[in-house]
Amino acid sequence: SRFENRALLANATSDANGRFTFRGIAPGAYRLFAWESTPANAYQNGNFIKRYDSKARVIHVGQGGTVNAALSVIK
Repeated sequence: SRFENRALLANATSDANGRFTFRGIAPGAYRLFAWESTPANAYQNGNFIKRYDSKARVIHVGQGGTVNAALSVIK
């Protein structure tokens, strides 16, 4: 399962304006989540992620592309 492959997971912390950036992302489909706070490294736990799957924002990144996405914060 992709949820269990830690090499496919990444995290970022937003700035004071709620903006964040991932660089060097391969083209493909991604699921984005935004939590107000989580236990340490919870994003690496497949079971934790699966509980919030319905709240994911799905984006598609093209070759050399840039994507802007607004996310709802999960409390």
